[in-house]
Amino acid sequence: PDPRADPDTTLLVFVHGFPELAYSWRKQLPRFAELGYSCVAPDMRGYGGSTVPRGVEAYAFRNVTQDLVALVRL
Repeated sequence: PDPRADPDTTLLVFVHGFPELAYSWRKQLPRFAELGYSCVAPDMRGYGGSTVPRGVEAYAFRNVTQDLVALVRL
């Protein structure tokens, strides 16, 4: 389901760490969805199906945070 389908639903963003993938949240996502939350678990930049920017600076906290903000604003 599209996590943006109901704007009145609380959105939960599941963020994986190093060296995980969004797949790490596969068991939690359905449970929280059953509880009425909209859920999204992206592959963070450089992991899984995401793009792989070059250079260490591309992975700075501010850039990763901007990715998440952009995702939530979709």
